[in-house]
Parts: sequence; C-alpha cells; structure tokens
Amino acid sequence: MSRTRLSLLAMAVVAATVLLPVEAARAVPKRSVATSGFVLNGRGQLTRYAAGESTPPGVTNAPTWGFDIARGIATYQSGTGGVVLDGYGGVHGFGFTGTGRGADARRTPYWNGWDIARGVALLPDGSGGYVLDGYGGLHPFAVGPNAVPPPANGGAYWSGWDIARGIALLPDGSGGYVLDGYGGLHPFGVGTHAPAPAASGGAYWSGWDVASDITLLADGSGGYILDRYGPLHGFATTNPVVPASPTTTGYPAGDAQGVATYVHPTAAAPSITVTSAVTGLDIPWDLAFAPDGTMIFTERGGRLSARVGTTTVMMADAPNVYATGEAGLLGLALDPDYATNRLLYACQSYSNGSTNDVRVLVWHVADDYSSATVVTNPLVGGLPLNTTTFPGRHSGCRPRFGPDGYLWIGTGDTGVGTNPQSLTSLGGKVLRVSKTTGAAAPDNPFSGASARIYSYGHRNVQGMAWRPGTTQMFNVEHGPDIDDEVNLQVRGANYGWDPIPGYNEGVPMTDFAKFPSAVGAVWSSGSPTVATSGGTFLSGSAWGAWNGALAVACLKGSQLMVFGLNPAGTVVTREDSVIKDKGRLRTPVLGPDGNLYIATGNGGGNDVILKVVPG
Repeated sequence: MSRTRLSLLAMAVVAATVLLPVEAARAVPKRSVATSGFVLNGRGQLTRYAAGESTPPGVTNAPTWGFDIARGIATYQSGTGGVVLDGYGGVHGFGFTGTGRGADARRTPYWNGWDIARGVALLPDGSGGYVLDGYGGLHPFAVGPNAVPPPANGGAYWSGWDIARGIALLPDGSGGYVLDGYGGLHPFGVGTHAPAPAASGGAYWSGWDVASDITLLADGSGGYILDRYGPLHGFATTNPVVPASPTTTGYPAGDAQGVATYVHPTAAAPSITVTSAVTGLDIPWDLAFAPDGTMIFTERGGRLSARVGTTTVMMADAPNVYATGEAGLLGLALDPDYATNRLLYACQSYSNGSTNDVRVLVWHVADDYSSATVVTNPLVGGLPLNTTTFPGRHSGCRPRFGPDGYLWIGTGDTGVGTNPQSLTSLGGKVLRVSKTTGAAAPDNPFSGASARIYSYGHRNVQGMAWRPGTTQMFNVEHGPDIDDEVNLQVRGANYGWDPIPGYNEGVPMTDFAKFPSAVGAVWSSGSPTVATSGGTFLSGSAWGAWNGALAVACLKGSQLMVFGLNPAGTVVTREDSVIKDKGRLRTPVLGPDGNLYIATGNGGGNDVILKVVPG
C-alpha cells in the first residue's frame, strides 16, 4: 500500500486545505437532498435518520456490546444490510427488517485486545471492502466467497498517532476519503485508480479531535461528516453545492462513532397472482416438469405421482421407504434426455430390515404416466440415515442436474457431528456423479472412497439450483438456531460446519476460526432462522426486477424469498419476501410456462402445489 507519511504540522496544513473551516463552510450554498441512514454508538446501537424521504428500515442481527467498542458502520448499495466494525477489527454483518443479515467479513486485520480499528467501507458490489486503522492504514478484506480487493493508494498516514477516524468509498469503488479527527478529508484511490476528487464544505475543528466518521450520498456527489455529538455536516465532491444537513434527533451525544447512508431499492418487485394448481396432498417434497408439460412430484410418504391434465395419477409407491421427520421420498430430478429415455432420479430414505440408508433410485415412467418402475436401486447408496437418536433428521437429499450433465446431490449430516468434515462419510456433502453408473465425475476434487464428494462441511442441504447461462451451482442449507445459508458451490471447498464434540449446535454455521479457508455464505439468515428449503432461478421478462433471481422457499419462515445476485454469484444485490399466507413452503420450481410452482409442507393432507403467475 502506498502511504503518504505526514508530520503533525503537514497533516494540519493538508487537512485544512481539503475542507473549509466551519465559519467558511456556512457561506457555501446548501442543497436539499433525499437521504437517510444510520448513526452508530460505541455499544453498537443504531439510530435512524432521514431527510427528504422515508425513514430507513429497522435493523436485525446487528451486534451490540455492553461496553464501548463499536467503531464504524457501512451499508450495502443493494439496500440488503451492512456491517459494523469493532475496535479490534472484527466486521459483523447485519440485515434490515424482512431480510437476512449481511455476511461477516473474512481475512480482515484483527488486533486482539487493541482498540485501533476506526472505520469500515464496502465496495459497491459488496464483495469486500477496507478497514481503516487509527494511523490511517487501509486494510482490504473479503465478504462471503469473494476475493480480497486490491490495496488502496494515497490517503494519509500518521505513524504512531491515532488520528484517523472514518472512511468512505465512491459509488464506483475507484477511490474514497479518509477522515481525520479534526475533520480533514484525504482522498485515496483503489488499485490503479487515481485518488478521489477534493471535497469542499464540511466542518473543521482545528486541534480538536471531534470528527467521528464519514458517509457519501448514493450518487457520490457529496456526503456528511459525523461529529462525536451526533450532528452531520455536509460536504461536496462532484457537485459544487454542499448538501444540507438532515434534521435529526435521538443521537448518542458524545458517543457517535459511525454513520452510513441507506440506499433505497429502486426497481419494484413484480406483482404476482397465487392460486392452487394441485390440492389434497400430504407433504409434497419435490416436483419437475416433463418436456410435454406434465408435472411429476413426490410426497414424503412414498407416493410418486403425475398431474395429467386436471387429474393426479399415482404412478408408484417407493419401495421400503422410511418416512418420518425429514426422511421419506424426497428430491426428484428428470434426466436431461427424458424425452427419449423417460428416466427420473428420486432420493429416498430406505429401510428393509437389514439396510438403512438414504439413496438415489432411477425410475422409468410409462408413456401414459400410468405407472413408474424402478430400474436401478440404488444408483447412489450409502448416504447415512438416522433411525435411532434423531429418526429421519437431516436426511437432506436434493438431486439436480448441472450444465455439465452430471447429477449433483445435496445431502444431510443426519445429526451426527463427525459426518460433515469426514471425507469417508457421504453425509453433509454435495456429491457429483454420473447419471448412468453413480460413479464419481472424473474431475471431482477427491479420490478413492471420497471420489463422489464435490464439497463438504455442510449441515443439511435442502436445495440445489443451477443458474441458467452460467456454470454456477448454488445450494440452500438449514442452519442451527442461526444462519440458514445460500452457498455458491466451489470445487473441493469446506463450508465450515463441524458440530463436535457430540452434536454441538452452538458452533458457527461456517466456522472461520477453526477453518480459515472455509467458503463463506453468499447469504445467511442470521437469527431467527427461516428454514430455507428448495431453490430455483426465475426466468422471463414477466418477472421484471426478479428476472434471473434466485427464489428460495422457507418452511419455518412461511415465505418465498427472492435474491438478486451479481454476475459472479457472490453478492446478494436485492432481497424480497412474498407469499406469507400459505404456511410452510418447501420447494419452488419454474414451470415450462414461465410460472413458478411451489410445494407446501403443512401436512395433514392439506398441502398443495401453488401456481405463481407474475405480472
């Protein structure tokens, strides 16, 4: 990192030339802007402010402490949450009401027991950011599964003098500003970019360490300096007119530590109409559509059925199905060549008195859908099944075909603590196998008894979804009491679930302390969990702002969550929640008609498959 080392005298001169003194700043024309955001106090509590638009939403899963240690805050441009910085360098994700929480940062600087971290800023795509230390050092960090961003250049550095107080990045991520305690703003660049333009206006307290943090408006044309007593002081960057300070109340006088702007979502979610396509079911688990438009679906108790016109035809009962709790006839996938071979692949828990496991069977469907016959039992067997301590628990088993033609299978850990990290167990894994032999795909990362494993360290994979037009495969997992997850699949990766000794559900869903190289979630729920289940990608112009988004059904949360993703699949760019009046939702699948079909999971013979029509 390139650092400009300034003496105390030079620092004062530079800072004073960057911003006008308070008296001069008052003479600069002011403009009213629509903005809202949050002010952070030293214990992590957040106060909302607004000017010219509605108050920002409430906050969920934000960290709080019983002592003065919170030092900075930043929000995602997507409006889906943010992060709070503690004085030791920890970066903690939070969400807004109705959303999950922002991902915790990884590979951040950490000064254990040394209160020296002073500010935090996020890149525009939310993939990472920078932590500012008290001397002016800028330290890049990553969020979720993303790479660490490039180093910053420019800014200011005060060796041995704790005077740096805040940091903000421009909306395009090319650079930003470091704030000193007197109110001086020092531009810097990111990577090969030139430093940000000089600022004007603001406030300057010569010799008085009172400035606490800085935030930029959504368009980067200006921003606000926060002083320790709460008021916000506008400054300008590309717009020569300084933004007027918002009218605020309830600030933590003397203890204001950080400030962040809230970006309101711009594109509205599409309107939807929800009806019942199939009724009278009992815990339907998965569904798929044949090329002729016929819907085929499973029910936990063992029924494999087809919807032929307006009639439900039970084609078969699964053999020796062990149906209890989260076990039974589970996930379903049609062969990519179904039009010619009429094969489907179904997961089930299996018990015949001597063998207990979860397995994938291959079925052949009659041309008229009157029956289905098992042709391979099993294609893949030996997935663990719990029939003793937690009967049926975490049986997982969601099969989906990827763009590579291989069958991907998400499995559960069955409530056995050693399974997720053991490469000799198929529990708590994502498998990738041949559809004809069940053998490992030849380019899988492991060999021998572990050859079918593509990734490990999972808890209970409930959803698998391939993103159309890409090679990206996502899984959806149940967390313990915190952090259901959406994960982007990475070859050979450890996703960090390791609930030992015993089955300790108090450990993190992704344990970076134990596994520093574990892959972080693209999205996590925080607390409370919502029991995320199946997932699918929406496609078609009728879906509007949701075209290309990931739709995830929630059981406990009784809702459908819709996530916009960046092109790399590593950052959530928007989050919506709908269909909150149909009870437990288990599996969404996009139909050939462009509509979404969702299996409910309420039980008692009262379940349905919903039809969701956009527009």
